[in-house]
Amino acid sequence: MFAELCEDKGYSWCSSENQTEESVEEEPVEEEPPIEEPPVEEPPVEEPPVEECTVICSSDGECDDTNGNTLDVCNNDGGCDSSCTNLPVVFNARAIWSNLFGLMP
Repeated sequence: MFAELCEDKGYSWCSSENQTEESVEEEPVEEEPPIEEPPVEEPPVEEPPVEECTVICSSDGECDDTNGNTLDVCNNDGGCDSSCTNLPVVFNARAIWSNLFGLMP
């Protein structure tokens, strides 16, 4: 049967009289081993540089200018952008008197 089918197609290798379906052996196909790819290494994560700074103040007391007529304030306590402000204090004698005694002088 194999020989007849083969001859109908006109293949020259089928013309052997002794060739049968059982006599035709397929050559084993050797499979190539899978290609192993190296593991992907992720680049190290770079930490941002540490910002160095000078802290000017951490509390209002560190901004004391020894002037009793100013209000000493530390802005952004303990931060890199901290700063001192010394605000002039304006006394309103009438308001103080009124608050203390509820009376106007």
